[in-house]
Amino acid sequence: MTNQIHHQNQRPKQPQLSIPAQGRFQPRPFVMQTQKATQGEQPDLKKSLIQAEQYSHHLERVSKPQVSQPKMEIEKPVQLARKRKQNPATAGNSTGQTNRVRKRPNLTINTNPSGKSPHSRREAAGYKNPSHDHGNMMPLYEQAAVSPQDPSRTKKDWLYSPSRRFYVHSPTHTAQPQIVQGHSNTVMGHKPDAAQHWNTIGHKQTRKANQQHNKETSSYHGLEDARASAASGSKTDRYQSPSPSIGSHPSHFDVRNPDFNPRAPWTHKLRESDGKGGWNHVKYDPKKNDYV
Repeated sequence: MTNQIHHQNQRPKQPQLSIPAQGRFQPRPFVMQTQKATQGEQPDLKKSLIQAEQYSHHLERVSKPQVSQPKMEIEKPVQLARKRKQNPATAGNSTGQTNRVRKRPNLTINTNPSGKSPHSRREAAGYKNPSHDHGNMMPLYEQAAVSPQDPSRTKKDWLYSPSRRFYVHSPTHTAQPQIVQGHSNTVMGHKPDAAQHWNTIGHKQTRKANQQHNKETSSYHGLEDARASAASGSKTDRYQSPSPSIGSHPSHFDVRNPDFNPRAPWTHKLRESDGKGGWNHVKYDPKKNDYV
């Protein structure tokens, strides 16, 4: 009786593990002792074998050294780019890069972008105004100054100060004079008008004679408002083209004259067909001694 109780209190033995030199766990033959076996019943061999195999795999996983796996970064959502039209010229490019071919512009320098003569008719005729501080022009500004001269300052420094005020007149002096501030807002007014002088006298004398006339104080009536003068410029007379038929000086039209200026505007004719304001050179006829 005592031996039977002692035999029933015995627990099934656990399998013992041995560690080989390679560091892996290898289980000894697994023996399943269940309560049914102790009572003389046949154990479920199939179930026992499955459990033993699972336990063996578990020990193999535990015995292997753990290798830290790199953390996987979560990729940001990629938006599909819109499909661009491919250039037919670069369709066969295997690299996928588009090689843009740009045409180089012709690097030609246009010395006359307006298409007009490099000289204006007024300048070619000799009526380009001198500077405001020219010795013969200073009396015009001195007479037009609103306030008297400051004795502590030189005449030039006082007259051409940006704060100096001047009386300005119309070309005929019929309108009430106005006051403007600063000599840069004024122009010297011719008497008579430069185009009128050229059409009556200037084309009959040399350009140098007209330049000398343009530097005389008596050739001006006074000061004019620069804005008003520019606005009325289109209403003034046009500079006529010189020719022997109207008695012009040969230096304005004869290519054999040493003072002839081939760049003068009247040696060109304005295009009327294209309307672009370009200039065509007029050929000189030696028989007529004139331009045709």
